[in-house]
Amino acid sequence: MSNARSFRRVLNQEKTVHVLPSIPDDASPALKDAIAIRNAASTTGRCQCGAEVEIVGRDEIGVIHALFVHEDDCPAADDNLDRLLAQVPANDPPVDAQPEVSDGGANS
Repeated sequence: MSNARSFRRVLNQEKTVHVLPSIPDDASPALKDAIAIRNAASTTGRCQCGAEVEIVGRDEIGVIHALFVHEDDCPAADDNLDRLLAQVPANDPPVDAQPEVSDGGANS
């Protein structure tokens, strides 16, 4: 049985939660495509490039740890996705939103 088929069997037999990145509306078409391909592979166990999931372990609370080795020219391959993400401008740092603490006027 293939790794992808075994992975799908696990997903069908157990309650699962997939934590997947959203696709930003303002992302480049190439980045949107790469994230969509990777998300699909993460939920099916097989990528369009032919890569199949390799289950590398399960931790003490039952979280499955899996690995994909995508083809080098696959948009979802780590190096290609990293290159696309490096082109995204960094967000401004968050403003420190710590509330002001009042002493109730005791030091006025």
